[in-house]
Amino acid sequence: MPAMILAGLWMWTGYNMVYFLAALQNVDQDLLDSAHVDGAGPVARFYHIVLPAIRPIAGFIVLISLIGSFQLFELPFLLFNGQSGPEHKALTVVMHLYQTGFEIGDLGYASAIGWVLALILMALAILQRKLSKAEGH
Repeated sequence: MPAMILAGLWMWTGYNMVYFLAALQNVDQDLLDSAHVDGAGPVARFYHIVLPAIRPIAGFIVLISLIGSFQLFELPFLLFNGQSGPEHKALTVVMHLYQTGFEIGDLGYASAIGWVLALILMALAILQRKLSKAEGH
């Protein structure tokens, strides 16, 4: 499991960093300068100006990362040679879908797994959108 976590972090860190850097470049510099002139310290400027400015992008990254974690297939499949790891500890939803549909041959059950996964991801996306609108974005 630590190998999967480290590999996943390494794979997606650069992708997420590009979004965060783009969000940080769009923070209004005049607001930061005004807060500095008014005596706000670096921590106060971060929590009251920078963090609210990058919150929509952070929410997007959380949503995309959550969807990506539910769709994880190739990393455990390649690390454990097509198996689900020792004692099935590397078994993911999509790997279970693959094994059910293509190795066992139960396409109906595999289709049901896929639809339930799609509904869960859609519910999470709608929940994230409602939460971000409740915050005023």
